[in-house]
Amino acid sequence: MGEIFDTIHYKASFFETLLLSVVDKHIPQKEMRVRHQDVPYMNSEWKTAIRAKRRAARKYLKESTMQNLEIRRKTRNEATRLRRKAI
Repeated sequence: MGEIFDTIHYKASFFETLLLSVVDKHIPQKEMRVRHQDVPYMNSEWKTAIRAKRRAARKYLKESTMQNLEIRRKTRNEATRLRRKAI
């Protein structure tokens, strides 16, 4: 099929389009959010608290109960306390 094109540029462009269409169809893409580099005073205890805070926030968004709100508030306050301590 690529022999119908005259120049190497058109052949390469055709091959690239063909390959990308096959790859897009058969290989699922994963989206990944890259965060900025950690601040110099970040420690493992604070990072764990941040993860717990995010997990609690997601849980609260899925199911908005008073218990989940209380857990979210406590984890947020703990992360803030550890941030201040690290600074």
